[in-house]
Amino acid sequence: MSTTWSSWTHRRITPRALGGGILLHAFLIAVALTCLVPFAWMVGTSFKTFDQVLAYPPRIIPDPAVLTSWEAMFSDVPIVRYLLNSVFVTGTIVISQTICNVLAAYVFARVEFRGRDALFLLYLGSMMVPSQVTLIPQYVLVSKLGWIDTYYALIVPFMFGSAFGTFLLRQFFMSLPRDLDDAAKLDGAGHLRILWDVAIP
Repeated sequence: MSTTWSSWTHRRITPRALGGGILLHAFLIAVALTCLVPFAWMVGTSFKTFDQVLAYPPRIIPDPAVLTSWEAMFSDVPIVRYLLNSVFVTGTIVISQTICNVLAAYVFARVEFRGRDALFLLYLGSMMVPSQVTLIPQYVLVSKLGWIDTYYALIVPFMFGSAFGTFLLRQFFMSLPRDLDDAAKLDGAGHLRILWDVAIP
């Protein structure tokens, strides 16, 4: 152990490796800056007047900086309500999808029943259906249920899991040793107890 550590710490860095590392980091920094420019432009524009926004050549840093856009956002638009709506809808969907994905993945990975693999392949096949195909039928269904302009229309169609999430979790559950399940069953645990105390941790 000490010999390996000593050889590692005293290893010479060749000029070629050093040059390659510098080029790699320079490339990564350039890519990061490229990704940050639109964000910096957006933040800078929020503090500009309308004339500064249309000015040519464009400038990222406003001169002078004004809060007109921010004042209009909080006075003319219920932005806090929009943010709370987003948090509520997204949080509800994430929690419900996680629960459904975990339950479905465990069943497909650990519970033996006739046609399990065929049903799983059929479920995966739903990933190949474009969302544009189901958009109009989904709207008609939501309209018939009277859910237009309600949270139900935003949450219910997306809360029962996803094929991709179920696939990822199933692959993880299949990687767990079956001996853990057998030991839990000997202690009297059922599937839900095994899922909660063995598979999820």
